[in-house]
Amino acid sequence: MNPAESAVVAKGQVAVLGLGRFGQRVARDLQLKGVDVLAIDRDPNRVRESSALLQHVMVADVSDRAALIELGVPESESVIVAVGGDIQVSLLTTVLLKTLGATDVVARARDELHGNALRQLGADRVVFPELDTAERLAHSLSFKGVQDYFELGRDYGISTVLVNDGMAGKTIEELGLVHPRQANELSVVLIIRNRNEAVIHPDRFEKVSGGDVLVLAGLDKEFEALHFERFESNGGDGR
Repeated sequence: MNPAESAVVAKGQVAVLGLGRFGQRVARDLQLKGVDVLAIDRDPNRVRESSALLQHVMVADVSDRAALIELGVPESESVIVAVGGDIQVSLLTTVLLKTLGATDVVARARDELHGNALRQLGADRVVFPELDTAERLAHSLSFKGVQDYFELGRDYGISTVLVNDGMAGKTIEELGLVHPRQANELSVVLIIRNRNEAVIHPDRFEKVSGGDVLVLAGLDKEFEALHFERFESNGGDGR
């Protein structure tokens, strides 16, 4: 088995393309949270440096179609285009990934103009390279169903969850998010509905609708226990 075959992306794995400061930070944070990470960079020195921190690191040109296919990158659960210095490579890689069928491409942008171009080319999410963004992104990818995450303290934070079709019509209790009996348990502090309506501290019988955004607060270990994918629709009407 050659090195490429041994590092092919597995189901549920996240691929990080580009190992500059931002890429290394995201990859490291994801790995610390138990996510299987494949990190790729064309610079052998960066790969050598990162190999001391990461389990799966490969040397490859992330803008090369054949290399992406050989490593199985488009089949990964999420792909983070963390290339920072070369905008052309960033844009080309994003286009290639979407063309190859990648379902969740998160692209790093240097500025708003770069970000707009990435969105036009199909990036599912665009982030900017502040260090706190790296940690938030790692949380949102490691906690299933969580859209965004903001750290409030050690091992404690607040996050948002978009209600999908499979969750719509269910109560807070049916989703497993009843009001906590202990202060540190996970709780729904707010439901944002139709962008301009808010339900503050909803009770256990409150039903959620498709497109609602749940604002949750609690310990990281509680977010890790969330499994909203069990409510995903299989193509029906969500009932």
